[in-house]
Amino acid sequence: MCRKAQYIVGTSGYSFSDWVGPFYPPGTKQREMLDYYASRFEAVELNFTFYRMPDPATLERMAEGTGSTFRFWVKANRLITHELDRSVTGVDQLAPLIERRRLLGVLLQFPQSFHRTVNNRRYLASALADLESVPTAVEFRHRSWDDPATLAGLRERNVTLVVP
Repeated sequence: MCRKAQYIVGTSGYSFSDWVGPFYPPGTKQREMLDYYASRFEAVELNFTFYRMPDPATLERMAEGTGSTFRFWVKANRLITHELDRSVTGVDQLAPLIERRRLLGVLLQFPQSFHRTVNNRRYLASALADLESVPTAVEFRHRSWDDPATLAGLRERNVTLVVP
């Protein structure tokens, strides 16, 4: 069976002052950027979640202001990917996006220092289990993960591999 490919177009982030002029109309305020962005794209990766997880009310406002078909990827908090602290999954805070079916998934973007070791493979398996209730994607920045077993393990868990 041949399936048609479906592409959802968006960028990594939307709130950039240097986009005012080239993309956003001159004079666009930061608070107006997401609404304008959502009128031209179908999705966005929320990068600020890497530094702090928003409260549900913030995500509720973002979902309300973007139209019913707009979707969000959420970058996992740096505590999970860079400090290997699974105490902050953020899934509870994502409830407004989940309930509205606006969450495309959570991106675990690991640093170059996260090598494919036994301990890191165990950590990854646990982190993915923490997020099993939401679609998940993983981006590795160290080539040691370029291994057929990595792809097989992600496929088995229905996790998307992001290639930088």
